Amino acid sequence: MEQLKTAGAGLIGQTVKHRAFGSGVIEDLSGNVITVNFKKGDKKFIYPDAFQNFLKLDDAESSAKINSIMDAREKRIQAKKNEIRKTEETRRKIRSMKIVPNSHTVFSMDEEELQESFSRGWAFTGRYMSGFSEGRPRTAGRVKPNSLCLLTTIEPGKPESERKLRGYYMVKEDFYGEKCYDGEIKAHEKYRMLLSPEESFKIWDCVGENEIPKRFGGLHFRYISEDSAKKIITTAKERLAGDRAKLAEEILEYYCKVNRLPYEKK
Repeated sequence: MEQLKTAGAGLIGQTVKHRAFGSGVIEDLSGNVITVNFKKGDKKFIYPDAFQNFLKLDDAESSAKINSIMDAREKRIQAKKNEIRKTEETRRKIRSMKIVPNSHTVFSMDEEELQESFSRGWAFTGRYMSGFSEGRPRTAGRVKPNSLCLLTTIEPGKPESERKLRGYYMVKEDFYGEKCYDGEIKAHEKYRMLLSPEESFKIWDCVGENEIPKRFGGLHFRYISEDSAKKIITTAKERLAGDRAKLAEEILEYYCKVNRLPYEKK
């Protein structure tokens, strides 16, 4: 926009040609309206669009400058359209994709890893400890755009029942675990929440006993069901206030929508 204003400032007094009105002189440029004086009187045009279809500058340098700016603007418009089209296509895939049972994850982290994971926008799946894939990042094949990642910590020596939720996020809209070979489960740009130690709570208090693992062992993450994941982030929402409670509500609503679960706003 600033480039257009700068270029437009030098157009007053320049000669242009119009296919129907012939030669004329630019008299005024106010906002996006340009006024040209022809023999038959003044005519107003939309600036800079008129230089694409109706007006042609006599001055080659000014014409090249306007054309360059117009080309750049058209590329930005096209890029925005492509972005919108890609977003709509991604959302259509989410609406039509098959929901895989137990496609949500609980990550076990220490405090340092937790903070790093949240700030960088992805959680690491860990590595295979044996077999053909030993040393390679673990594949999270069930994780899809509907998946929720729960980031948890536990004090050394404490039983698994003491595991606490410290953060969570929906995965990126175009993330598919079976195509991820670097072990980085990417977070959604908007739907993510980090809890303070005071806001944290024991996650297994929210689920049935049959879903509580005895221990994580050497694993970085475990899968849980959609119902358990929903209960956990519903509890998180109830412990927050203000703008954070609003974001937690939006995350819960989005989670239910992409997992085709019932949702009631309270």
